[in-house]
Amino acid sequence: SVLLMPSPNVDEAVTNTTDGIIVNGDVHLILCDEAEYFVQRNNTDRAAVNVGENCSLSIHGQVVGTGKLTVIGYAWSAGIGCAEWNNCGNITINGGVVDASAGQDSSAIGGSAHSRSGIITINGGVVIASGGTQAAAIGTGPEGECSVITINGGTVTANGGSGGAGIGCGRQSDAGTVAINGGTVTAEGGDHAHGIGAGNNGTNGVVMINGGRVSAKGGIVKNDDIGKIQAAAGRWFEAPLYVIDTPNMKLIDLRAMARRLVKDFDVKIETPQNVVRGKDSKEVFDNIEKDYCLLLIKI
Repeated sequence: SVLLMPSPNVDEAVTNTTDGIIVNGDVHLILCDEAEYFVQRNNTDRAAVNVGENCSLSIHGQVVGTGKLTVIGYAWSAGIGCAEWNNCGNITINGGVVDASAGQDSSAIGGSAHSRSGIITINGGVVIASGGTQAAAIGTGPEGECSVITINGGTVTANGGSGGAGIGCGRQSDAGTVAINGGTVTAEGGDHAHGIGAGNNGTNGVVMINGGRVSAKGGIVKNDDIGKIQAAAGRWFEAPLYVIDTPNMKLIDLRAMARRLVKDFDVKIETPQNVVRGKDSKEVFDNIEKDYCLLLIKI
C-alpha cells in the first residue's frame, strides 16, 4: 500500500497524531514536499510507527525531498520499529527528512528492549535519530539483537542513549552487522558504548565501511568515573620516574639494572608474570629474561 503524508484531502501543511501508526503488510510512505507530519505514541504497547515482524515500511521523499516526519516513541517502545519483547519488520528510508527519538530502553529506529530489529536500510534523505536510555539510536535496545543495518546514502546523525551505540545495539545486546557504503554518517555512542557497534557490555558484531564520510565517537565518561581517573593519574604523577637511555642493552644487563633499582630505590618492577619488590625479589630474577621476551612478543 502507498500512503501520502499528509493525505491529499488534508489542507494543513502540518498534521499531528498522538495515537501512532500501525504498519500492516508492505507500506510505502511518501512525505510530500514542504509538509510536516508529527507522530507520537503515549503508550508502551507499540512503537509510534509500529513495524511488526513480517511487515515492511519504506519512506520516500518527493521531488525536492523537504517533507518531514517527526516521530517520538514512548518508554519501551521505539520511534519507528517495535515495542519491547517484540520483533521488528524491515525499515527502509529512501528520502525526505526523518527525525526520530525514543523513550527508555528503545531505539529511535529499530527495536526496543528484548527485541530483534529487522533489516534497516538508509538509501537517502536526512535521518536524525536519538536513542533512549540504554538503547542505540539506530538498531536495538538493551538485551536485544540487531540484525543488519545498511547505509548507502543520505545524511545520517545518530546519537545513542546512555549505554547505547549510535548505530548498532544497546546495553548487553548483539550488535549484528553494520555496513556503510555511502552518504555522510555521524554516530556517537552513549556512556561506555561505541559510536558504531556494541553498546555497554554488548557483543561486537561486524562493521564494514566501504565508502562515504563517517565520523564515529565512543561514549563520554560518566561523572562517577572522573574521580577514579583523577586518583589514578595522581598516583602516576607522584610516582618517581627513572629514565634509562642506554642503547642496545642486552638482557643480562637489563637484569642487573633491575636488581640495582630494586635494591637502591625499592622500586616496583612489573613483568608479565611476576611482581618484583625489595629484597624478596631475588628468586624471580631467574625468570625475568623469559618474561621480558614475552613482553616483547605481546608488544
